[in-house]
Parts: sequence; C-alpha cells; structure tokens
Amino acid sequence: MKITLYPIDVGYLSISAICTVLSFIGLQYWIEVSYVKLKSDGLMGENLLHPSVANRVLELLLSSYTTVALVVNFVINIFVLIILSLKCVIVHLSLGGEVLWAGQRCKSSLGYAARYNIDNMVASGQITSTELLLLAMFRKCLKRFF
Repeated sequence: MKITLYPIDVGYLSISAICTVLSFIGLQYWIEVSYVKLKSDGLMGENLLHPSVANRVLELLLSSYTTVALVVNFVINIFVLIILSLKCVIVHLSLGGEVLWAGQRCKSSLGYAARYNIDNMVASGQITSTELLLLAMFRKCLKRFF
C-alpha cells in the first residue's frame, strides 16, 4: 500500500490541528476563569480532591452554556481532525457524518458513513444512532454502462 500525502490535504490537516489546539486552549482558559470566579464567590472550598467538592465544581461548570458550547466545539474539532488524518493517509477512503433533528416529533439522530473506492470495487457503510446499519459492496464489471 503506497502512502502519499497531497498538499491540499496537509493544508486542511494543519488548519484543523490549529483549530483543535485553539479550541482546547479556549476551553482550558474558560474553565480556569470559571473556577477562580466560583472560588472567589465562595461557592466551593479549597479541597478539589474530595468527591463532593469535585462533583459540585463539575455541576457548576456544566450548568454554563458557554462551557457546554466550548466542549462541543472541542469534540467536533477532534472529530474533524481524525477524519482529515485518515483521509490524508488513505486516499481512497471517504468519511462523513450527519446530524438530524425532527423538531415536531422531538427525534434526533447521529450518523456516520464511510466509502472505500478503488478501481474495481466500491464498499460503503453507514451507522446511525437509530439502530440502523447499512453495508454494501459493489464490484465493477464493465468500464462503461449503456
């Protein structure tokens, strides 16, 4: 198996890595500022190793919409970084994902898809959080169909 890195893929990969690092730094800074603010307000004690104090800190941090948004942003950046890393190494692999929200029925779904395409074969698969798994493989017999 020959591994080649294309300049455009490496460019996207470096941008994604920088965004992931910036997202992590932003999340770390927000948690530190929030912790200092909670500590100065007297909402928590000095001992973070005690389970009840640690649970209270986690509860207070996760009650902030900003904290949740920064965590979601960091997770999405890691997901994109992993996909781009795989795409740089395995050229014939395509990966994707989808998020679905049906507001009237209050249903949501998260799905992942992959396709591997070479000269004489295409294999694809999809898995969703609604317990759906689709797998397919096609072998190319003719170069041209009429």
